[in-house]
Amino acid sequence: MELNFNIYDYVNKPVVYVAYVGDGVIKVGYSTDILDREKRHLCSQTYKQFRYMYACEVTSKKLEKELHNVLERFRYMLAKEHEIYKYTGTFTDFVGIVDKWLWENDKDMRLKEKDDEIMRLKEENMRLKEEKGNLTLL
Repeated sequence: MELNFNIYDYVNKPVVYVAYVGDGVIKVGYSTDILDREKRHLCSQTYKQFRYMYACEVTSKKLEKELHNVLERFRYMLAKEHEIYKYTGTFTDFVGIVDKWLWENDKDMRLKEKDDEIMRLKEENMRLKEEKGNLTLL
């Protein structure tokens, strides 16, 4: 069950990802090269399958470590892996928990998003002023 996201939006970006690895088991991890990570996991004998369900750009790897502490109650032992979880609800609900936690705790990313929005609005304002100037010349 993949959720709607484009993996190519996250190439060469630091991300926390959620992937389905088979038998109702979920892996949560961090990567700065999501495509390479996918290749390595697909070649691995550890997982029956590996399908991304979610990815979120983050500003720090430490967020992933903190997230694992939050998800501790869902931890599931699979081989010697430590980032594996089994959730009794839906995958969509699990992803919602991860997404909400990252949104609430990655303050630097929220600040970056606000800065980007301010820049976009300034550019839009300049464009509108130019249009207004062009109209007055007519």
